[in-house]
Amino acid sequence: MKIAIYKNALAQILASAVDAFPKECFGQLLGKKHDSTFKLNSAYSMSSLRRSENYIFYKPSKIKILEGIFEKIYHDKKFLGTYHSHPNENINSKIILSGEDKEKSFENENMQIIISIKRIKSEKNYIKHSEDKKSILGIINYHSFRIGGFFYNENKKEFQEASFEPLSKHLVYRMNI
Repeated sequence: MKIAIYKNALAQILASAVDAFPKECFGQLLGKKHDSTFKLNSAYSMSSLRRSENYIFYKPSKIKILEGIFEKIYHDKKFLGTYHSHPNENINSKIILSGEDKEKSFENENMQIIISIKRIKSEKNYIKHSEDKKSILGIINYHSFRIGGFFYNENKKEFQEASFEPLSKHLVYRMNI
């Protein structure tokens, strides 16, 4: 499975992670699933959470209500899953979906995005894929990050790592300036 993350969704996920830092962020992912690709158009950050540096608490019933709102307004987009951050993690390490992350998944959720994020002193801004296309890496506004994606494989009854489609050349060019 692959994930195509559009500029709008990427900006929303990054802004959510930077805004909540050093605590965790959490939100919902909207878009379409086409063949073997999740196409993420937008992300909605949830603000009414209890959060810490390594834990978030949310009510699944509230997620269901919000999911219904999005699907009624955006007829062409569906709830594809959730995202959350892992603040102050080593962004040079591969992102792993923890047992707790798997347990918190909703029964109809079929993908997760995790963003490891850390505050740094560098003013440089860039964005790129990892060599294996399993992560999106970068620095933005004094925060280094690594984004990883996972999907639930119904046949194997487990979460597996996804790869990312290439980012827009225009976005990468603008970020690397």
